[in-house]
Amino acid sequence: CLDTDLESSDDPGVGGSGLGDLELGGKATGLVELVRHGAPVPRFAVVLGSTFRTRARPALAGVLGGFVYDLADADADAGSVAGSVAEVIERWSPTLVAAVESIPDDDLAAIVGPGGMLAALGSGDAPLAVRSSMVGEDSATASFAGQLRSFIGVAAEPRAIAAAIRGCWASAFSVHA
Repeated sequence: CLDTDLESSDDPGVGGSGLGDLELGGKATGLVELVRHGAPVPRFAVVLGSTFRTRARPALAGVLGGFVYDLADADADAGSVAGSVAEVIERWSPTLVAAVESIPDDDLAAIVGPGGMLAALGSGDAPLAVRSSMVGEDSATASFAGQLRSFIGVAAEPRAIAAAIRGCWASAFSVHA
């Protein structure tokens, strides 16, 4: 979990955060840049890319291989056994989304609970916004603008935050994305 206390980093990394390119998405990098330049921004916390990889890997282990195999076999249009790329994505999306949504609350407790995100955000029970900020979501050649889910008005309690995080993660595997 990265919070707004960025002053301790000596390694400039992404936006001066000391983190590599695989840790922060576009929105998070923008927030880090604003903090580094002294802009007033609301308190925030970021779930790092490595946290997604660590928590989602077990949930996706049983299904991702089949998806990648079918995707590699797909034709750009149709005609392969697997079908077109769009057909493969449409067929596998519900399975991939369900796998990510099955990540237990306990797997997210350490990053969300009292010693994690809630501590970084400070005390209070004001509703939160949980927004996607996927690594590589925006580049010079592609944009994921509007493709991944955001959750507004999330209760400042661990289970609600964990559910919203899972929802953001799962949206990366939706047909829409």
